[in-house]
Amino acid sequence: MKNILFISDSFLHGGLESHIAEQIREYKKNGINTFIACDNFEMGYNENFFQKVFSDIGFISKDYVLSARTILDASEKIINICKKNNIDFIECQPFWNIIPAVIAAEECKIPVSYTLHGTASGDFVDHVAFREASIIVYLCLRFGFDRMFAVSERLANIYAYLSKDILVTRNNITEVSDKRRKFEKKGNFVIASRMDVPKSDVVMKFLPYLYKNKNVKRIDIYGDGDCFELLSEYIKEHGYENKVFLKGWVNNLPVILAQERYDCAFGVGRIVMDAISAHTPVGILGYGGFTEIIDKNNIESYAKTNFISWDAQKEGAVERAIRELYANPTRFIFSKKDLAMFNAEKNWKKHIDQLSECKYRKKSIIEEMRKLLKANMDENILGEENMMDSLYSLLLNSGDSCVHINSLKVFCEYFSERNKKMLAELEVKNEVLGQKNQELEKKKKNDALLIKAITNDNEILKRQVRDFENSTSWKITKPIRKIKDCFK
Repeated sequence: MKNILFISDSFLHGGLESHIAEQIREYKKNGINTFIACDNFEMGYNENFFQKVFSDIGFISKDYVLSARTILDASEKIINICKKNNIDFIECQPFWNIIPAVIAAEECKIPVSYTLHGTASGDFVDHVAFREASIIVYLCLRFGFDRMFAVSERLANIYAYLSKDILVTRNNITEVSDKRRKFEKKGNFVIASRMDVPKSDVVMKFLPYLYKNKNVKRIDIYGDGDCFELLSEYIKEHGYENKVFLKGWVNNLPVILAQERYDCAFGVGRIVMDAISAHTPVGILGYGGFTEIIDKNNIESYAKTNFISWDAQKEGAVERAIRELYANPTRFIFSKKDLAMFNAEKNWKKHIDQLSECKYRKKSIIEEMRKLLKANMDENILGEENMMDSLYSLLLNSGDSCVHINSLKVFCEYFSERNKKMLAELEVKNEVLGQKNQELEKKKKNDALLIKAITNDNEILKRQVRDFENSTSWKITKPIRKIKDCFK
């Protein structure tokens, strides 16, 4: 295995990118060349970090509409990349790219894997707006990959229905310096996060608690994203500018954390590991708010969730955590021995071995799905009524015994809607037929009356003829009629 193609919707600034960057460094040590195909590429690494970068693949259209043509065009681009660069293996990251990726892998007959980075990695489709696409994504996740990885045990358990053999490759922690930090209370704190909608919302809700703490003199915020300006306006509106400073995105956060020697950092996922690597105390700022600061007692349990929490923030939690930090700071700073389970070189070597053992296997259902998409090249998947019937047939023929509840729900809703529509159409047809029957019955009655009237008239006429033939006038003129007949 020499050439690996990474495929990701985007390659911007966040935990996924940090995970892959670390992965690529270890791949290089093992003589593996890495390429990447994505839609958006913005990265602070030099241009030679990847062997080649292929951007603007077009996994989903600019107006966020998914069509058969979009999928197949993207798959053709990936097929060409694989053939021209002798790609041995495809490693997929979330999200929409997985459809054309598995199609391309099947066409090129090379193995393909998928890495679950978060809960959305396996359930990212709006099942109402993208009804047909949600089934296609499920088919890809369930049948399209030769190997599936997860960055935490929790994710592997959540998505066990996709595969019985999801392998865990944890995010790793590599110390920035071998020297453990001598903690000093400075009053400087840091928040680091991707500035998307859910995470920026958490940051804005958390800021007031940190800002009002008497020990906090300065708060630096690192990160970038769609909501960066929104957060900037929030800080101005609340008058936090005197000690809250937006720093933007940096590609060397662990080094900066080590240099600045912050009292504590806050974030989730990769941010937590970056802080630990820089011998900086760090608290989990999960989707429910602040949870707690990582220490030697809870690091193993949080590692199993990839240092993400959904627990609701408790009243007074921030104040208590900072008080405990200052009382015993060594409890929150880790040694190399403490971090043995996060050794990057060891864990990535295991990952590479697992890839080497992975072989391509034929996936007939993906080939059938490709044929189905080809047959609907000019149709928007969301508007093609026959697509659901075909997808349902694919799923039935797959022999899948553990169809996920979302897929079943989509099919049930679809067939329920279709049955309702068909019933409504039948009711309209029945009403029209009823009206026609009424008209026929009326016509029958009118025809019966007419026939009866004609019959009556015939009877009267026959009776009049009989009466005339029996009359004296008719009888006495009989000789004259016979003489008349002789002259015809």
